[in-house]
Amino acid sequence: GIVASLAKPGGNITGATNQSRDVVGKTLELLKELIPSAKRVAVLSNPNNSSLPPEIKGLQVVAKSLRV
Repeated sequence: GIVASLAKPGGNITGATNQSRDVVGKTLELLKELIPSAKRVAVLSNPNNSSLPPEIKGLQVVAKSLRV
């Protein structure tokens, strides 16, 4: 109910999903290219997901290098 469809979501909600730990940092790099003025990025996740901590750590490394 948040968006009309995947093809035409409308509104101002956007997001990304990661398929692998290798692309988490790249996703942030691409976001920073699209919105160079971005200083904060929120990560919505399931705290019960055991694969999350390494991904968050990798994301923090990239975020620091991008000053996000």
